[in-house]
Amino acid sequence: MSLRETIETIRSHPTPPNEETAKVQILVPILRDLGWDPFGPEVRWEYSVGETKSGGRVDIALTADGRTRALIEAKAPGANLDHHVKQVLGYAFEDGVDICVLSDGLQWRLYLPREKGPPRERVFADLSIDEDPVDRLDDDLNTFLGREQLLTGHAETRAKQVRRARLDAARLEQEMPRIWQRLVDDADEQLVELVTQRVYDEVSLRPQREQVIALMRGIPIPTPSSSSPAPAPAEPQEPAPSPPSPTAIMLWGERHPIQLHSEILMTVVEELYKRHADSFDQTVEPLKYQEWQWVSRDPERVGSKNPKQTPSGYFVNVHMTAKRHRLRWNRLLEAFGYSESDLQLLYEETPSEKPSGRRQTRRPVAVRLWGERHPVRTHVEILMTVVKELHRRHPDDFDQAAVTLRAGEWQYVSRNRQQVHGARIKQTAAGHFVNVNLSAKEIRTRAVQFMEALGHRESDLEYLYE
Repeated sequence: MSLRETIETIRSHPTPPNEETAKVQILVPILRDLGWDPFGPEVRWEYSVGETKSGGRVDIALTADGRTRALIEAKAPGANLDHHVKQVLGYAFEDGVDICVLSDGLQWRLYLPREKGPPRERVFADLSIDEDPVDRLDDDLNTFLGREQLLTGHAETRAKQVRRARLDAARLEQEMPRIWQRLVDDADEQLVELVTQRVYDEVSLRPQREQVIALMRGIPIPTPSSSSPAPAPAEPQEPAPSPPSPTAIMLWGERHPIQLHSEILMTVVEELYKRHADSFDQTVEPLKYQEWQWVSRDPERVGSKNPKQTPSGYFVNVHMTAKRHRLRWNRLLEAFGYSESDLQLLYEETPSEKPSGRRQTRRPVAVRLWGERHPVRTHVEILMTVVKELHRRHPDDFDQAAVTLRAGEWQYVSRNRQQVHGARIKQTAAGHFVNVNLSAKEIRTRAVQFMEALGHRESDLEYLYE
């Protein structure tokens, strides 16, 4: 009889009245179909746990080649499995077992006992013999408890992959609503632009920014300001002076004269190509607005009737606001692993335009991280402290999380110096290199990204100032 047929037979029979009957009617036939001889030497019943064999006893141990491969703790059908989790995890950990199972016959809960975290985070499969699809039961039981899969180590490898996917899904379920709410509350510019363009594409009407924000926040959409009653004439006033236009930019320490914001974007594209000719096309290809690329050798792909062309032959859509230009050149720099602080706008000052004084920036004196105070003198030290303390808390998961934090091909932090790019790089006591060539605002953003990548909240980090 195949495992599928066995499962169908189990479903057709009444629920066993107690633990012993469940072992005979459910566990024994399932183990047989998974390649184990329930009454042979490899399946040990009432198995003594621990090297001295003076500990507890687990109902079933699956052994082969002189090693315990999995433990199964059986309970009566309908038992509350939550009450027995610590028991089975303790048995498995003491015996150094890869996989353990807690089951009442119909419910099977599979754990990786040696993984870190609370019991709920060590679960990688919850199976219901009487409710789950037979195909899924057949696949999961064979994958995780099949004799050959356990002997070769494939069961543990696959279990770790499934567990990681479960944890990632749980984190997304928790974090995505928060991130979405932040986009809505902050009226994210790219989101507003996307909604505006999509409405225009479908109904040939362009909503005002306030209307789009109202839609995002679920409040009544206001009447366009253009149709509002005209206000009473105001007293004539001198027009507000226009903000000065930059006359040059400083990019990686080199000065480039410009006259328009569009020339800044074109300069950034050209200089990035000079530095990264081999990887340029691959890096800029994902940078798009809807289906239109920001940069392309094909003018038809940039979504503009009159795109500008760089000396190296790339077409760029430059018909945008100054704010949109700034967003795009900063995003291009980040895609290649640079910081927005690598580009400075230079203005030609007249005596009347020179500032009379500078705004004083508050200097941090400490951070409070998970309630513990850490003295600092600069924003850079804040970032280095966050990296150090996160590694101290998560030594096994830190490097894996760090791989996901990157700008283009460059990581924000890595043990490999070659993986981190920046004009200023510092090394922690644990040997991690960190790009600290950032503004205070960027450092705050990256510190939060590091915290969230390892499951912590932004509120776990508090800045203390003079």
